[in-house]
Amino acid sequence: MIVQNVAMEGDSLLSFTVPRESAERAVLAVQNAGIADVSVEPSLAKLSVVGVGMRTHTGVATRMFAALAERGININLINTSEVRINVGTDVSRGREALECLREAFALDTNELKEKH
Repeated sequence: MIVQNVAMEGDSLLSFTVPRESAERAVLAVQNAGIADVSVEPSLAKLSVVGVGMRTHTGVATRMFAALAERGININLINTSEVRINVGTDVSRGREALECLREAFALDTNELKEKH
């Protein structure tokens, strides 16, 4: 997941996710590219809603965000495409968020992939 944002000072901020075991390597790569100010958030859970039907079915994002909001689950990052919505949330609420989305979309547990 890659998210670009503009800070109040006008600088571009770039956030991206990598597997936890690759975090140190990613920091070194960014620093070698001349970026000195790098921070790592090791406690992020990434959740995705994926499907080609998202192109024609409106309200998928609304359902996803409403379900997470009802449980008070904060979203730290959002990234979208035509067929996917990714969100990052605190890892301590990751399993709860996953269950929340399973319920919101009436999905059977066997239909979902879970990565650790």
